[in-house]
Amino acid sequence: MSARISTASLLMVTSLATAAWAEGPSRAPLASSVTQVAAQGQPAQVTPVDKQDAAAPSQASDPGWEVEIAPIYLWAPYNINTVTLPRFPDLPLPPGGGEDGRPTGQTDTAFNGAAMAAFRVEKSRWMLRGNLLWAGLSGERERPRVKVSGDLIYGELITGIEVVNHLYVEGGVRRLAVDVDAEVLDYPEVSRRPGVWDPIIGATYRIPMGRHWLLTVHGDGGGFGVGSEVDAGAAVTLDWRMASHFGLTLGYGLLYFRLEDTVLDSTRIEKTFELGTTLHGPIVGVKLLF
Repeated sequence: MSARISTASLLMVTSLATAAWAEGPSRAPLASSVTQVAAQGQPAQVTPVDKQDAAAPSQASDPGWEVEIAPIYLWAPYNINTVTLPRFPDLPLPPGGGEDGRPTGQTDTAFNGAAMAAFRVEKSRWMLRGNLLWAGLSGERERPRVKVSGDLIYGELITGIEVVNHLYVEGGVRRLAVDVDAEVLDYPEVSRRPGVWDPIIGATYRIPMGRHWLLTVHGDGGGFGVGSEVDAGAAVTLDWRMASHFGLTLGYGLLYFRLEDTVLDSTRIEKTFELGTTLHGPIVGVKLLF
């Protein structure tokens, strides 16, 4: 009888202890330990690389649109003009015969003003830029007498792609419009207003120099007889980013073109006028950056 009572008491104590363990705070750490031990016996689950890349955002994200607007560039070019006038059948040939009997001459180097506005848009590897320029073309020489006065309006629209780091290959169109009066020796003054469209190809190298400086080297050429006979430009500029959306540009620019303008007079005789101009000088301007 006492043995049965002892056995019943032992079973009751064991049941109460088991219930207390199940509801007590020490169960959680113990369960966690058991789970960790079980996990160590399982093979590691490896996420495929392509799924990791798909889940993670791209590290080399597109920087988006980059926009530069230059509301004003000031260019202070020196220019030299070479002119060849049409033949004057009723007048004597120029000394030495000129060029095929036509009066020709070259001005001395003269200082003229110029102003330009420009923009550039860039996204990924592609860029689009354009500008509009006005420049004076006045110059003269005492002996032999040559005088040229007038101005140039020049505009271009160029697109390009970055073929290697910082180097862009470009192509586009350029408009040259000249309003010029020219005199050579004692021949009558000739006035012409030719305007041509030129195909242009070129290249630009743009390399950052630290956080606030950008060096740009550009060259192009065109005309090819389609519009002008030849048309070439070059520039080296250094941009200083003074503030988040404001920059200053300093540099030096060169432009050369040679064009012909032919008209028929009342006797159906061709009257061809030729003008070759070289402009080169320092550039200063401001940019708005976005």
